[in-house]
Formats: sequence, structure tokens, C-alpha cells
Amino acid sequence: MIEAPGGGIYFVGDTGFSDGSTFREVARAHPQLRLALLPVGAYAPRWFMKDQHMNPAEAVEAFRLCGARQAVGHHWGTFV
Repeated sequence: MIEAPGGGIYFVGDTGFSDGSTFREVARAHPQLRLALLPVGAYAPRWFMKDQHMNPAEAVEAFRLCGARQAVGHHWGTFV
């Protein structure tokens, strides 16, 4: 979490979605999030990558759960 004027910036880093509880907790602890930087990429095959990386649908749900006003997707090496 980066506290900044105008609201916090949540840098998720590199993680899977799991049950979404992490994102609910962030919303509870930081109700004025301005921006969530969410990792999307290297998510297939799901059976292997789901614990490490979110797919696009999970990233959208993480955005909804954390309550940020805006989101930006990121991931190293996802796009050529």
C-alpha cells in the first residue's frame, strides 16, 4: 500500500486470486483506494498457474472487491 494524496495506491505485486479474502480485507483496511495495480498474465494453464497469477476475470473481481476507484493491469513479460 502506498499512501498518497487523493487516496491510497494498492500495488498487488504478483499473486493469485484465491478466495478473494485478501482483496476484501484491503477494502476494509483502506476504504479510500484511488488505484489498484493488479497483475494479469501468465495465467494458463489454470491448474498450474492459478495459485500464482490472476486471469482477466479474477483481476476484474479483485478490482471490485478491493473498492479502488481505478485499476491498471500489469505483469512482467506478458506482452511481447
